[in-house]
Amino acid sequence: MAKTKHHLCYTIRDFEKMYRKQSSMDDTISTIKPKVYRSMMKKFFKLLSKKIIRDNYHFKIPYRLGLIKITKVKTTLGADASKDYNKSSKLGKNVYYTNRHSSGYYFRWIWIKSIAYANFKNILFYKFKPNRGLDGVSGKKGLSKWIVKCSNDPEVKDYDVIK
Repeated sequence: MAKTKHHLCYTIRDFEKMYRKQSSMDDTISTIKPKVYRSMMKKFFKLLSKKIIRDNYHFKIPYRLGLIKITKVKTTLGADASKDYNKSSKLGKNVYYTNRHSSGYYFRWIWIKSIAYANFKNILFYKFKPNRGLDGVSGKKGLSKWIVKCSNDPEVKDYDVIK
C-alpha cells in the first residue's frame, strides 16, 4: 500500500472552529458569532499585510513561531527568473522579466524560521505561502502594485528608504 502525502492548510475557518471548541470548554471566554469572528480575522490579516507591505514592517509571530517580512532579491537568469509567457509565445523563444522598474530586483514574502526567531518541533516541514490578495492591497498582488507605485511616484518611499 502506497503512503499518502498529507497536506494540512489552516484557514480562518479552522481557527474559528478551534475558538468555538475552546470557548465551549471555558466559561470565562465569551463567544462571538462565527461570521463576526471570520470578519474580524479577515480585517486583521488585511491590515497586517498592508502594514508589512507599505511600512516594511517585520511581524514577529507570538510564541516564537518566526518572523514574516518582505525581502529584496537581485534578479538572475537562473532558477529564480520569472518567464514572461505572453511575450515568449509571441516571439517563439524564452523571454524573462527584467524588472527594470525596480533596478533588476524582485520582492517576495518570507518566513524566517531561524533559531533566533522560531523554536518549535519539525520546523522544516512547515512553509508560509501568502495569498494572492485579489483586493490589490494585501498579499502578492498588493505587494506587486505597491512596488510599481513606488517606482512611478517619487513622493512614495521605496523599500531602500524604509528601514
